[in-house]
Amino acid sequence: MRKEKVNGVKSLLAKLLATENLQVSHAKVHTAMFYPVERKLVLPIYKTNLSIDELDLFVGHEVGHALFTPAVDPSVYSKGRNGYHQFLNIVEDARIEREMQRRFPGLKKNFKKGYADLVKRNFFGDKDPNSYNFIDRINTWFKSGDVRIQFTDEEMVFVNEIDSTQSFDEVVVATDRLYDFCQSRNEKPSEELPEEENEEESQTQGDNEDGDEENASGTSDGESNETGQNEDEDSGDFDSNEDGEDSIEDDSKNDGGKGTTSDKESDGESKNSNNNQVSEPSKDEMTSETTTSSEEAMQKMVEDPTNTRIGEVRELTIPKDVSHSIVDMEGVKKIFHSYWKSESNVATEVASGTQHWDKFKSEQKSIVSYMVKEFEMKKSASEYKRTQTAKTGQLDIRNLHKYKFTEDLFKKASVVLDGKNHGLFMVVDWSGSMSHCISDVIAQIQVLGMFCNKVNIPFDVYAFSDNFGRYNFDDNNEELCEFKFKGKVGDLSGDADFRMLHLLSSKMNKRTFNDSQIYLSYLRNFFSYNPRDMWDTAKDCNKVPALLTLSGTPLAEAILTSIPLVKQFKKQYGVDILHTIFLTDGYGSQMRGYWDGNEITDYRHNDKIFVKGDKGTYDKDTLSGGDGFYFDLLRKETGVNVIGYYMTSNKQNSMWYALQQFTEGIDYDTFAKDWKVAKKNAFYHVDKGVKFYDELFFVFQEYVSLEDENWKPSDTELNSKAKLANSFIKSQTGKLKSRSFLTRFIDSIA
Repeated sequence: MRKEKVNGVKSLLAKLLATENLQVSHAKVHTAMFYPVERKLVLPIYKTNLSIDELDLFVGHEVGHALFTPAVDPSVYSKGRNGYHQFLNIVEDARIEREMQRRFPGLKKNFKKGYADLVKRNFFGDKDPNSYNFIDRINTWFKSGDVRIQFTDEEMVFVNEIDSTQSFDEVVVATDRLYDFCQSRNEKPSEELPEEENEEESQTQGDNEDGDEENASGTSDGESNETGQNEDEDSGDFDSNEDGEDSIEDDSKNDGGKGTTSDKESDGESKNSNNNQVSEPSKDEMTSETTTSSEEAMQKMVEDPTNTRIGEVRELTIPKDVSHSIVDMEGVKKIFHSYWKSESNVATEVASGTQHWDKFKSEQKSIVSYMVKEFEMKKSASEYKRTQTAKTGQLDIRNLHKYKFTEDLFKKASVVLDGKNHGLFMVVDWSGSMSHCISDVIAQIQVLGMFCNKVNIPFDVYAFSDNFGRYNFDDNNEELCEFKFKGKVGDLSGDADFRMLHLLSSKMNKRTFNDSQIYLSYLRNFFSYNPRDMWDTAKDCNKVPALLTLSGTPLAEAILTSIPLVKQFKKQYGVDILHTIFLTDGYGSQMRGYWDGNEITDYRHNDKIFVKGDKGTYDKDTLSGGDGFYFDLLRKETGVNVIGYYMTSNKQNSMWYALQQFTEGIDYDTFAKDWKVAKKNAFYHVDKGVKFYDELFFVFQEYVSLEDENWKPSDTELNSKAKLANSFIKSQTGKLKSRSFLTRFIDSIA
């Protein structure tokens, strides 16, 4: 089983939890923020070392504000009190997290584990939690549940009050009482000072109480402006954005350290006041130390917004309409007919293809029938394994005479447990590097289609090409060559020349299926020749239009296009298990395109890419690289197992090189032991440590040919019954060996 990546952005989770279609976006910011008026959740670009529980915790926390915190201006409640909205935020956090876990019990585990991971990171600081002042112990207690934290009887009154808050109004009342209590105790963050310094500080404070009223407030005249500046930098989860709309999470760093207007006015009134009342404690004395620590820790968990290494943050989408990239068999026929030009030529060439198909069908008929019989036998054996015998509870009259000898007198019934419905979705590489085996691969596809039709297994076979458009524009097939994007702005997209050729399908009626086999036979004949002989007019070789010749390797585009096609296949046929096979002989070309509304544009290599699908939003940096990223998208969005068929040579060194490219953790000694079995089976199977795929078959291209399979015993064999029998068995075994991936498919679905 593939190891699941722990990094991924939870925008879909946020929408589900909030029970509404929140606008979730990603931006280069210091922390997650929620804008209650716009119903917009902004997530930062998290670094790749966060656990799933930490990510779920952060998203769950923000959604809690979306659900339970009203759209208010925090400055209305602070009334100029320094650090008040840090207190308000801590009390409100306790309420919304409690409500989130009550409404979504499944989050309790994520919150518990997430905060445990954060505590290990010293998210709230690295001190003994009991050394913190009251507000910080409250913050750490409600978030982490640290059992080491202690409260006095007097403090427990406030802890219980916070724990019982049900509404935001009750939160405000509890915060007012808590703030006044802490202010009366003149609390400030604990400082780990040497004992002598503490004594000197106590002495100084005692002296101040006797004579220095100015220092009793903790602020001197010379420090007044500095204190006012610090007040402006007050941070917390409540703040206002630059448009005046309320934001639950603090964004002071992005606003250049500016506070709200109302806070500034209140600060100014406080500074200019000449009454004789005792001054409030300074900001430092009423600031949550753990809040500051968590803000600093959060900055280390997200990418620095000022980091120029990261380009634009782009949120792209998986396309749902890919019809512009599909060329069905009717389109293939049209390309052929326009190439042959006259009706007489069409009739002649179609007759040639028909001749090739009739001959091939006749040769393969017996072996397909054998495979169907083998499949039915394996299917029956599998059904027998799932059969259970159960008593019905009704007496069996035929066994009543045995009542003295046995208690088993009841009728029995055989119950067959439901099996799984299977389907096949196959994508074939139509690139130039496949020229040495593409003719044999087409033959295998034809046999596969014959078999699936016989046993009524739904299937689709596509081939990917980038031969359409710029370089091979065919005036007679302008509709097929002209790129008409049918998706939406922001959809990922490959090159405009990319197409998927729909070669065979169980959706085809008998006539269309037969026509498709005729044109495939025509193509098979063309590719069976040596490349330098294909265009030699002296050779008896079918000629094909340039649009259908072999091309580049747009594998990434094919995988991306397969996502909506696989979803549609599963929905149409209702299959339980869909075998999704990609047959290729190497890596694909790079794909970085998306539709900007007018054309396909490439994003830059350093852009931060998030891809949205139906099942979630995916950070491109946290999934596999290259083609593996699109395989991950296919797997996550459709739930299918991705099977690779890699065409390679049966030479041991070539096989070892291919194995190193696509697998991890396989040493040469293990490979050498498996090599003899692999040569016997005509393939090498790997299902552990595979890159990109769930399992991978290295198919030896020397054994995929279906030519010259007719049994021709020698004169020596004809003179001996034993040798004749062995020769026949060997020939039949060879036929099965040359259909290695078809026999593997039978094994998996029986």
